[in-house]
Amino acid sequence: MAALVNLDADRTAVEAARRDPRAFEALYRKYVAQVYNFALYELRDPHAAEDLTAQVFLRALGGLRHFHELSYQQMGEVIGVPVKTIKSRLFEARSKLRQRLLRQGPAS
Repeated sequence: MAALVNLDADRTAVEAARRDPRAFEALYRKYVAQVYNFALYELRDPHAAEDLTAQVFLRALGGLRHFHELSYQQMGEVIGVPVKTIKSRLFEARSKLRQRLLRQGPAS
C-alpha cells in the first residue's frame, strides 16, 4: 500500500510559497520525482510524463497568490523547465479557457 502524503508537514512550506513563489522550489524538489514517476507509470511515455509533470507544477505554482509577479524566466527557474515550455503551457491554457468561454456564450 502506498504511503499517504502528510500535507500538514508541508503547511509551512506552502505558506512560505504563498508569500514568495520562489520558496516553491522546496516543494517542487520534494515532489517532482513522485509526480514524474506516477505520470510515467500511467502514460508509459517519458516525454509525455515530463510534459505532464511540468504542467502539474506550473498549475500548482499558478495557484499561488504572487504568481503574476514572476517573469517567465523566474517561473522556469523555480520549477526547472525551459522558458519555451512555460510560454507554450500558458498559451495552451489560455486557448482552452478562451474556447470554453466562447462555448458558454455571454453571461445572462
